[in-house]
Amino acid sequence: MDDRRKYKRLRFGVDVVVTYYRKKAGGTEIINKLRTKDISAGGIRALVPSKLNPGTVVSVELTMPYTGEEISCFALVAWVEPAGEGKFETGLAFSDLSREETAMIDRFVETELEKGIE
Repeated sequence: MDDRRKYKRLRFGVDVVVTYYRKKAGGTEIINKLRTKDISAGGIRALVPSKLNPGTVVSVELTMPYTGEEISCFALVAWVEPAGEGKFETGLAFSDLSREETAMIDRFVETELEKGIE
């Protein structure tokens, strides 16, 4: 089976904050501090404590390990799967990373993969 992904993916926990807005209760802000299950320059996979619908736009803030560089962007909920105990494995596709931010994440993933981390 060939891998059709555009970016290499790394199973690595990076701290992220995911923010989204519900239309209920006057647009209540919901913030989830999460740790990624994997990361690539194209997006992240994380265990989310509430179900987000595919197509939902969220704000993502992450701090790059080792360098502390911060990235803030929007992402689109690409897919959601139940993960038990009221949690949902969720794929988020970055939608507005700059070339520099994309390169920063890609370099991090490549460096860690070279160390033998999958």
